[in-house]
Amino acid sequence: MIHHRSPVFRRHDYCFMMASLLLALLTTTLQTALVQAQTSCSAPQSITAPFSFTPSSVEPVDNSYYFSTLSICDDALASGSSAFPAGFWFRYIASKPTMVRVSVEVMEGFMFSVATVAVTGSCESLKCEDSSATFNDLVFQAEVGVEYFIFVFSDADGSDPYTLFVEELEPPANDSMETAVALTQDDLPFRGDFTTVGALSDFSQDVCGLFGENGVWFKYTTTYAQESLALRATTGNTREVLGIQSRSGDRDVCVTSGSTWGSTIEWTAETGIEYYILVSEPANSDGQLFEFTLQSQGIVEGEPEPAPVANPVTPAPVANPVTPSPPTATDAAPVETTGSPSGVGSNSSDNNQEPTTPASSGSGRFFNAVALYSHVAGLVLGVVLLEAFAQ
Repeated sequence: MIHHRSPVFRRHDYCFMMASLLLALLTTTLQTALVQAQTSCSAPQSITAPFSFTPSSVEPVDNSYYFSTLSICDDALASGSSAFPAGFWFRYIASKPTMVRVSVEVMEGFMFSVATVAVTGSCESLKCEDSSATFNDLVFQAEVGVEYFIFVFSDADGSDPYTLFVEELEPPANDSMETAVALTQDDLPFRGDFTTVGALSDFSQDVCGLFGENGVWFKYTTTYAQESLALRATTGNTREVLGIQSRSGDRDVCVTSGSTWGSTIEWTAETGIEYYILVSEPANSDGQLFEFTLQSQGIVEGEPEPAPVANPVTPAPVANPVTPSPPTATDAAPVETTGSPSGVGSNSSDNNQEPTTPASSGSGRFFNAVALYSHVAGLVLGVVLLEAFAQ
């Protein structure tokens, strides 16, 4: 039996088919218009982060453009967008101060180059914020309300050769002085892993005049009168730019500054003073992980105080001092010498007499008292012995 399809169903199928064709045509038209807009600076595609883009096809450019992004940036000031090769344009406006990263992921098996440029200004005069002529990420700092153009071009020749990513980086918690990592002498020795990736390059509170970007802060206080400290900040491939400044009240003073590449920066901290340490990347860096170490080298001893002077000992006064009497003629007799020893060089007894020296009257009385004492002691001893034998 042959069944005939109802005309109603035939009209429905026809309408569905026509609607599908119109939708496909509209989609193709929009995609074509979008691609045409993306390739024009005057009509870029507006984007918000996070964002990804994979071109269906790429108009390859000459390799000379890929190796000359710096010259493109120089020419952009005078020539505007006409200095750029064929590529894709995107418009981005940040809602808050942030670090923006533009990265490219290429398809496996493709051998080509991709370059990205971030510019500001008008299409007639553009200023490069940053550029990347390799597969490295492009990182730049975006301010609120500023219109940024992101331009990407490649010498690729194929379908879906790469994917472009735009993202806003989350800043580290200590990328401002107010949120500095606080340390005291009780935390030492201290070692920690930190990052400058995503840190804003706001050095308005830096008083050491550092030439760096993407800084993070630390704060140190001590209760010791003076403490010697050693600081190291090491990374895998580049040096860190460091600044140590002190704050007493509302006054900030630079204590020391420098850069480390496995080296140590030393300074002496004092009680009652806050020390802020700014660790940053060299200029034109994108930020990276680093190891922060801080250790005490000991307490700085002050000048030794002089020992207290003991009370001087005053000699006791002598009671009733004895004043010697003047010598008399009877105290001592002169000693007469009759000749020189062995008679050498002597012709007369008068010429060889030794001078006489009178004895002291005090010494005479002393010897007389000793003799009298001895005599009395002998008598007493004799009486005692006689009584002993008598018994």
